[in-house]
Amino acid sequence: MNLHKEFVRLGKERRTISNELVALLPEIYRLRIYEQKGYATIYDYAARIAGLSTGVVAKALKVAKLLEDKPILKGIKSRWLRELPQKRTRKSWRIKLDT
Repeated sequence: MNLHKEFVRLGKERRTISNELVALLPEIYRLRIYEQKGYATIYDYAARIAGLSTGVVAKALKVAKLLEDKPILKGIKSRWLRELPQKRTRKSWRIKLDT
């Protein structure tokens, strides 16, 4: 077995799974599933169950909020969350989302 190829494969798989986890967060937050499972916050829930950082959770929820009134974009989840805007591009993303 080629260790490099295996490492690359697992890295891609990890990214895919992480994106799927992040895409679920807004609905988990909306339904307050984290409270039903005994967690005080979604941040604690995501960290303990999936190892997601506070920053990742905050960005996922922020993007979901930005997309609330953009029904044409609601179906696009993990791609948008994967490509979250950095500080230098937030303004251009905000303009794009407002159109």
